Amino acid sequence: MENKKGQVVIIAVVAIALIAAGFYFFGNFGNSSANVVSSDAGNSAGTSDTTSSDSPLAITRDELATHNSETDCWIAYKEKVYDITSWLTEHPGGVNAILRNCGTAEQFEEAFTKKHGTKMVPLLMQVGKLMGDFDYQGNLQ
Repeated sequence: MENKKGQVVIIAVVAIALIAAGFYFFGNFGNSSANVVSSDAGNSAGTSDTTSSDSPLAITRDELATHNSETDCWIAYKEKVYDITSWLTEHPGGVNAILRNCGTAEQFEEAFTKKHGTKMVPLLMQVGKLMGDFDYQGNLQ
């Protein structure tokens, strides 16, 4: 009987530790200040995160605009930036249906919503690689 109580206590302690770890890791995600990435960030991709690995990048309009080709297509949707380059050739409507909106925010979101409404949002989230938060204001210099 005492052995079973010991096992229950150990299981309870492990469960509490796992729950606490989950709250720590997922509760703190995105709580620190975002990093701003601009097109002159000093690396070829323009997406270097030099301060914290758990902070989402804040991607400026200028940075987003540089990812506007068939081999490098980023879009902004609902304040998030996604790399959808790998999806272009898979898109049932063809590459050109998306290509003209690569590197854009409002333009992509408007075209996507006009064509698909919200029914294709889950697919967009699945095929797009989240790159960071979209910084609508950009640098105010």
